[in-house]
Amino acid sequence: QERFAARHGKAIYIPAKAYLVSDTLVLPWADGMRVQGVAAGSGFAVRDKRTTGSISRLVWVGGTGKPMVEYHGYGLYWQGVSLFGRYAEGNWRNPVGEKATIGLLIRTPHQGIGTGKLYVPQISVAECETGGQFGVTAGNQNADTGVFGFFLAHNCNTGIRVKNHMGLGFVIQTYWQFWTKTAFRFDCGGRLHCQSLGLMNPGTVLSL
Repeated sequence: QERFAARHGKAIYIPAKAYLVSDTLVLPWADGMRVQGVAAGSGFAVRDKRTTGSISRLVWVGGTGKPMVEYHGYGLYWQGVSLFGRYAEGNWRNPVGEKATIGLLIRTPHQGIGTGKLYVPQISVAECETGGQFGVTAGNQNADTGVFGFFLAHNCNTGIRVKNHMGLGFVIQTYWQFWTKTAFRFDCGGRLHCQSLGLMNPGTVLSL
């Protein structure tokens, strides 16, 4: 939390290792925040134990009822930092504890065109109730674009959830999911463009 709070909207570099997170990491209330980690291609933190030492990942040990990471501004750039919603010691197939409620929460919507929320070239989220969520209440607020290059949801109830109306919607180049019940959930409607969709053990693709 100190590393995040000290940057005041500038770039935050997360070196390649696992970081235990016991409470929500709140990014400073500033626009244009950049969070940069070390990614292992399109692989995911929990898929292969041999790669887990070479990537940046946040591991949740804070119990249920809270998001792992929360952001209040707009224009967030998030690259190469994976989110793991509960702790697994030695074997990723046997995680313990309660899942984090949300991996990445973009909390406050903004009004009007030009209020794009974020650009995420690559993110992997596992063992969370919801991988990524926009807004906390249903409403008419919008944000014109959320752009993902690569989003992977592993063993989540929902991959991406949108609680408020998102205006021009979402653009996702590649979405993968493993053992995730619902890929996309839009509580108030919205638009979604997904170029490539990969589902393993698929449940519901889109819930409105």
